[in-house]
Formats: sequence, structure tokens, C-alpha cells
Amino acid sequence: MAAIPSWLWLAIGLIVSVTSWYADMTLFFWLGCAFVVVGVAKIVIGFMLGKNETKAEKKVVQRLAPVQGQMHPAHQYYRCPCGNPVKVSDIFCSYCGRRLR
Repeated sequence: MAAIPSWLWLAIGLIVSVTSWYADMTLFFWLGCAFVVVGVAKIVIGFMLGKNETKAEKKVVQRLAPVQGQMHPAHQYYRCPCGNPVKVSDIFCSYCGRRLR
């Protein structure tokens, strides 16, 4: 299941809040405000977590060589510098424990 992007939370929240305000539906107004709060929180958390990666850590991920023919083709795998295949989404190598990004 895909994650809902923060801009969609904001858009839905604003639409629900504005329309329910004019339709005098208090419950839906507050529900729309909750969606806006979740959208803003996702943006702030994403911004804070994105800044934690240093340039050196990003370069490690770029240097990983793709694994050819050993894994299922639907999944993207790379090799850690130790030689162990790791998923693109992995943060640490499961064999040596090296931080990949």
C-alpha cells in the first residue's frame, strides 16, 4: 500500500474544511483541520529527517553497484562495499552493519 503524500493531506483537509465551513457542518470542519495538521506534520518530519543525511552518506548509496541476475527482477538490489546484496530501501547492510545512506 502506498503512502499518502503530504500535499494530498493538505489539499483534502483544505477542501473539506472550507466546504464544511460554508455548509455549517462543524464536525467535518474539524476533520478537515485534522487532515491539514497531519499534512503539515508530515512535511515538517520529512524535512527534518531529510536533513539528517550527510553528503558523504548519499555518495555511499550512489557508489553501490547493481546486482545482476541473482535476485528477483522486480526488486532492485545493490551490493554493499563488503559484497553483500542489499535492497535499495535498506539503510544498513544486514551482513556487516555498514550504514548505506
